[in-house]
Amino acid sequence: PSVSAGGQVVFSSKTVNRNVWSVAVDADGGKIRGELRRLTQEAMSNRDPAVSSDGRKVAFVAGWDTPRAQLRIRDVATGKESPLSGIPSTRDLGYPSFSADSSKVVFRAIENARPSLYVVLAAGGMAERICENCGNAPAWSPDGTKIVYDRIDRRRYVGLLETATGRTTQIVKHPEYDFIQPQFCPGDSWISFACMYQPDRTRVMVAPFRGAAIIPESDWIAVTDGSGFDSRPRWSPNGNLLYFISDRDGFRCIWAQRLNAAKRPEGPAF
Repeated sequence: PSVSAGGQVVFSSKTVNRNVWSVAVDADGGKIRGELRRLTQEAMSNRDPAVSSDGRKVAFVAGWDTPRAQLRIRDVATGKESPLSGIPSTRDLGYPSFSADSSKVVFRAIENARPSLYVVLAAGGMAERICENCGNAPAWSPDGTKIVYDRIDRRRYVGLLETATGRTTQIVKHPEYDFIQPQFCPGDSWISFACMYQPDRTRVMVAPFRGAAIIPESDWIAVTDGSGFDSRPRWSPNGNLLYFISDRDGFRCIWAQRLNAAKRPEGPAF
């Protein structure tokens, strides 16, 4: 704001418009196959997009951080959007993720300041709470029997939820670091996550998955060097490429890193 000697006040008002976009890629090769395409058009904050494994559906949160927040499913071929019903009434929905067979969506809902996890059929229906006060950024295992998530308990750790029993276990934790955005590798034998070791510095890491047991730090493999804020790692279908968001060049961009058979970085990120 600025105030004149005569008492006038001038100020600016800004509306943030966040939309979902897509681009066709050779997912295993990390090569662009088409032009950027804007999927949503509303003057609101649409965020946390997730694409189904068959590429036919996109789930996202529409009107994030408003009383009218919705979890929507978009048909990629027709452009038709359907808000899912039976969703908890909260202004803080987030992190939808499709099951491997694209039939279900798990998501986080904040209720009474606690992050609960819900599952709903992608075709619609009533959402079912599967874990109360669990965490954020849930992601399915390929066989649909497990979900990984991140959760704060002094430090942020990676947790594992067994969907049949509701049992939860901490599998990645450290007394000094926080961990976010865990994901299963196709094949169920590895997971990825981002390690926050400074407020503005993170490293993307992978580690062998051994079920409901702590993965020791000695087994973690650093995929990025931590020179910037690297986050949201996502595996390619064959598990040999890891996509992630990074601001290492001064802009927030999508990068990828090739991995060898031992899941160690091979060549530079691009």
